[in-house]
Amino acid sequence: MYNEQQQKHRINTLLLLICCSISQATSAGSDIISDALGSNYTTSFSIRARYEHANDSTPPKLDNTSHATTLKTSLGFVSNNEKDYQFGIEFNDVRALDNNNYNNGTNNLGAPEITDPEDLRVQQVYVSTKSIKDTVITFGRQLIELDNQRFFGSEPFRQNGRSFDAITISNTVLENTRFYAAYISNINTTKGTKNNIESNSGLLNVRYDAEPIASISSYYYLIDHDDPLQANDSSETIGVRFAGSTGKKILFFYSAELASQRNIGINQLDYKARYEAVELGLKIDSINAKFGYEKLGTDHQIAAFQTPLGNRHEYQGHIDNFLQTPAEGLIDHYYAVNFFVARWKMNFFIRQHLYKVDLTENALGSETNLEITRSIGGVYFFGIKYGKYNANNEQFEFRDAEKIWLTLSAEF
Repeated sequence: MYNEQQQKHRINTLLLLICCSISQATSAGSDIISDALGSNYTTSFSIRARYEHANDSTPPKLDNTSHATTLKTSLGFVSNNEKDYQFGIEFNDVRALDNNNYNNGTNNLGAPEITDPEDLRVQQVYVSTKSIKDTVITFGRQLIELDNQRFFGSEPFRQNGRSFDAITISNTVLENTRFYAAYISNINTTKGTKNNIESNSGLLNVRYDAEPIASISSYYYLIDHDDPLQANDSSETIGVRFAGSTGKKILFFYSAELASQRNIGINQLDYKARYEAVELGLKIDSINAKFGYEKLGTDHQIAAFQTPLGNRHEYQGHIDNFLQTPAEGLIDHYYAVNFFVARWKMNFFIRQHLYKVDLTENALGSETNLEITRSIGGVYFFGIKYGKYNANNEQFEFRDAEKIWLTLSAEF
């Protein structure tokens, strides 16, 4: 135990020194790159160091505990939009500072998974054009972030985020309306370059901004993977989302969503499942409170509603027990409070989840999430995050689990 604590102390000390030295050097480095490229480009540089500790007694595992210290470095530039064309590229590098001896989601070590494998890749490289009126067409590797990113998002919390090799079209020819369509041929996953997913997927999202009441989105998402290992994620989803806010001194916000999903392509699970979500909240000064209900339904335990390409870490708890919805389906009742303390210049976030099984509505477990963040000058960021899952029903695979994250980052 003593040696392990010493090792953690050395790692965290090294991590702090690396962050300080790199952040000082990179400010000058970013200026040099900008000067070299001239005024036709905007450059960006960021680093993010993170320590993650996980304790999970869910079987089968050889070891219930794992920890990792990783460093993410990103460098990118985007050309200024001249003559209706724009070019962008972003490089991401993730390094493990503790010899990569943890279960990174790709090496099959028998310990809780920390999905931040070492990788060096081009995260984005694209060309976009506005040559057609009211239309932006983008070719190449890019981010796709729609609505609240429950179904399509870049998963920014993980060190290796998600991007898509795609052709996307955004059109605003109708007032207050945006049409967004995409064809996706490849998905660059959070598990690194070696775990990309070849796909023949398409999507259509139409959003109407009915100001000042709300925005209404209707969508059709077709996920059709080629890899048999990803077969169960191939699906067709049709849905509608309503979200808005009202008020001045006291701001009320609300959202509701309903969707239906079925299997397609190489997915042999013959199912139809529903998605339901409702959220209500209010904001007074720097205090934000909300409560909500979300159901990822099941079809008689054959299969349940899935969201494989969304920002799953931000939903149904930070422990990430339910990245893959159990076949029995899942119901999540949650409430959260977010507030900013000006004296300390810190933001505090607290959220509680109560989980039930959709098939029987029996209690499954509960989870508590806590997070504290601070920004210094809009450049440097510090964050500490904690999650604890308490299992109520041992008929299911999930057991008690606990995770903690320490993050230091800088953006230039």
